[in-house]
Amino acid sequence: MWNSTRALEMAGAINNPALTGTGIQVFNPTLGRTYDGSRGYEWNVSVPNLGYRLNIQMVGEGVILATTGSVGSPQDFGVYPMIYPQVAFPATLNKLPNGSYPDSINYLWAYNRTNIYGMFERLSRNIADGVYVQFDEATMRFHGYDVKTGAEIWVTDPLNGSDFGQFTRDYHIAYGRLYTAGFDGHVRAFDVKTGKLVWDYYFGSSGFETPYGTWPVYNGFTIADHKIYVANDEHSPDATLWRGGKLVCLDADTGKMLWNISGWLRIPAIADGYLTACNAYDNQIYTIGKGPTAITVSAPQTVISKGTSVLITGTITDQSPAQKGTPCISDEDMAAWMEYLHMGKPIPANAKGVPVTLTAVDESGKSYTIGTVTSDMGGSYGIIWTPPEEGKYMIMATFAGSKSYGSSYATTYLGVGPAPSPSVSPSASPSASPSASPSVSPSVTPSQPPAEAAPIELYAAIAAVVIIVVIAVAAVLLKRRTR
Repeated sequence: MWNSTRALEMAGAINNPALTGTGIQVFNPTLGRTYDGSRGYEWNVSVPNLGYRLNIQMVGEGVILATTGSVGSPQDFGVYPMIYPQVAFPATLNKLPNGSYPDSINYLWAYNRTNIYGMFERLSRNIADGVYVQFDEATMRFHGYDVKTGAEIWVTDPLNGSDFGQFTRDYHIAYGRLYTAGFDGHVRAFDVKTGKLVWDYYFGSSGFETPYGTWPVYNGFTIADHKIYVANDEHSPDATLWRGGKLVCLDADTGKMLWNISGWLRIPAIADGYLTACNAYDNQIYTIGKGPTAITVSAPQTVISKGTSVLITGTITDQSPAQKGTPCISDEDMAAWMEYLHMGKPIPANAKGVPVTLTAVDESGKSYTIGTVTSDMGGSYGIIWTPPEEGKYMIMATFAGSKSYGSSYATTYLGVGPAPSPSVSPSASPSASPSASPSVSPSVTPSQPPAEAAPIELYAAIAAVVIIVVIAVAAVLLKRRTR
């Protein structure tokens, strides 16, 4: 254990001997002077000399795992050692009876992994469930070792993808599984106790878009909340990046893809429910997670009559800083919508909105469920409702939230008045009752009763007489002509 503050305090005392032993903490290094860093040691534990330098690779489950390059040759970058020493030390030091720490410590085990051909810097990205893992690039197999004893406990079958699988540089242990990804476009899960393959997700064929025939994974995936976030990228891309790279979210238990979004979103970091990564396609930093929302609701601001239907409308919008005021969109359409808003992709056709529930509460506190309606791609919604009774109603619109958005609500008011009185159509005056004699006011002269309509028989008789007369006249005229 090394204490930088203590080392610099000692440096100050050396520069000014008058301060030695005064107990005053002094930070007073001299420009250009070299100081002995061992002055900062709080305690120091020696390990056995194994004949080569050691690099700590991983600390976990009470063990410090160290390794090095080939014996007797400089391996500054640990490239493909043929003799592969691995050593484990206990990570916990117990104090001696006098209260001090021991000044030396022995290793738990030491092995030369002569059957492994790979990069030692990638030796163990995780220690979990009593196991650490190493990848042999020559045979494309993973080896599992007992972290307490160093004994090999399983070896996987060779990777079943392309030969680019030898560049499988990322592997992590979580949830009782070993998760791996490489240049062959596969993300795999193995049982950490047996080495058995549990599931295999493939990015698919890239055609001639990449040299690998698929979309590779080089530097980093992240595991959180039983999900795996894997980004397509590579070690040394061309000046023009190949297209089609994505960040995918996989179910850690089943390997099912939950969602994906375009971009070389490499080495994502996750904290507080948000994923943050830099997209190499556009050099922008993206933060992905739930965003706040805002909802509005509106009803007619005039009192309507009972029995009248009313149209209730409103909007539901995203309030995230990146796209504040844009429509809220369904989870299944979210990736395409974000690509449209931020990555120049086409607007998704027929994208759906989110469900909004409307409720009415009358003045007595009785609640009425108006219904649930899905907003459209523009963020608007509408529903028709007929209030059951007169009075004032509070109308509440509620969005319960989704995997993409937080919840929100809004209220408005609606008034309902009496139904209109039925209109009375004019009708004929009722005839007087036979038993009642009509009374006539002395000051009013009774008007003549209307003439009765002539019976149809009379009209028929008159018509017959006219016809006879016409015939008779015609006969007389005809007789005069013949003379």
